[in-house]
Amino acid sequence: MSDYEARPTAVHLLLSPRIGGAETLVAGLVETQTVPTQIMYLDPLGERSVGRISRVVRLRRELRRIDPSVIFAHSFLPAFYARLSWGRRAKIVVVLHSASDDYESRSVRIAERILQFFTAHVVAVSASQLQQYQKRFPNFDRVSVVPNGVAFCDLRDRSDQVPTRVGCVARLASQKRPELWAAVADELSESEGLSFTWWGPGVLSDRLLASSANFAGPTPDFANVVDSIDILFSTSEREAHPIGILEALGAGIPVVCHEAVAATVGSDAPIVTFGDRSTEGASRALRICVERYAEIARETWQFGVKVRQTHGMTVCAREYDGLVSRYAGNAMSRRR
Repeated sequence: MSDYEARPTAVHLLLSPRIGGAETLVAGLVETQTVPTQIMYLDPLGERSVGRISRVVRLRRELRRIDPSVIFAHSFLPAFYARLSWGRRAKIVVVLHSASDDYESRSVRIAERILQFFTAHVVAVSASQLQQYQKRFPNFDRVSVVPNGVAFCDLRDRSDQVPTRVGCVARLASQKRPELWAAVADELSESEGLSFTWWGPGVLSDRLLASSANFAGPTPDFANVVDSIDILFSTSEREAHPIGILEALGAGIPVVCHEAVAATVGSDAPIVTFGDRSTEGASRALRICVERYAEIARETWQFGVKVRQTHGMTVCAREYDGLVSRYAGNAMSRRR
């Protein structure tokens, strides 16, 4: 066996090929990690009707072919099937991504307690997410927080710009509240002369189609957006780890978002927030950002230096490499 073949191998298991926070993270990790890594999908064709047995059989066949030392199972379903299919053959690290509570159901909690016997470690992408998991499973202590790494664009001071372009990068999902975003766009595009563009996959409702905002569809990279907006405006009220917001802050772009989402970034982040579900509250926050743009943009530029140091992809990849080093030895010993 060559030295390269003897090195630990990690697999990142995702649900399906799509655009989302977990998928963005894994794409960056595969490019940045120092250990050999590979992406696998539980449903590679994105099919939703595949039965449980078929999923287990296919996943077991693919894992047998790769024979990884460590499996990073991203989100609930991949974590469930990885442990069900592969048991203790490799060290399985569960990576929590959901902003909601995946373990609210009693039957799911019972299943998770059983599957913890096949769980090497649990990674949460935020402190609040970790607290939620530990509240559900206080006896499982192999846990840590690893914020999702961000592939940042260039940071620059935008305080001399006149803000006219407002954007959002997110899926068109109910959690993101695109109807509220569109309502704010309709109000302020006329009264403040702002243009609004939403980048992200999803189905446009009749309400969104009737909006004055532009829905540009999915974009594979924030770099395609960074020079097209002056303000990032998000109406989501629940995020485990808001990558789009971090990307904006790391590029010096002022951010307006819900106070609960801003809290996941940190109390010192210069984000303009709103706290209710009303168009009035969100519009007021966006107006404040426009009126105080030079001041907020300068603070965002200064904060961008910090967020690039704490949330860069290199920092994140180093943490994942550390988990491979920590757990791969035992997994490889069992193969011999």
